[in-house]
Amino acid sequence: MGFKGKFELYPQKRLVGTVMYSFVLKNTSFFGSKTVDCMISDEFGRQPFYFRGLKLKARRSYRFDFDTENWTWCQHDFFAILGKNDKIVKKWQLNLKEYGPGECPDCHGTKQCRKCHGEGFVYPIGRPELFKTCPACGGTGVCQKCDIPIRQYPSGGGPTGIGNGFK
Repeated sequence: MGFKGKFELYPQKRLVGTVMYSFVLKNTSFFGSKTVDCMISDEFGRQPFYFRGLKLKARRSYRFDFDTENWTWCQHDFFAILGKNDKIVKKWQLNLKEYGPGECPDCHGTKQCRKCHGEGFVYPIGRPELFKTCPACGGTGVCQKCDIPIRQYPSGGGPTGIGNGFK
């Protein structure tokens, strides 16, 4: 197929450096470009985003996130490469490890960023007046390892399953 994909945390430009998840699709072929049909969707397939005829040059990548495609990645959302008749050929799903109380290796349950200690700013040693926004949390002060984005549905429109009264 010639494509690799991965999810990564990335500071969003439109949201003033707020760190959010992004999906990066890379064409791994050495020569020539490839054209592909893609799709982004939540885990239930509600209102998917389709990208028809996306052309990637050799050894180049494209980022799918809030800045480029206006998509906020949440737990269990997926990116898929489509084949004939919109069949999924390859699929990458955002499955983040969910930590229990006190289990997070970074914050140990405090929910505060370990780099800035929950302040949202870092201060250079010897020059505290040159403070800047924390690059690890994007200025939110929240631990990015255990703060998992979960898609919220309007009342009455949520998925069936545990926690909403349906069996």
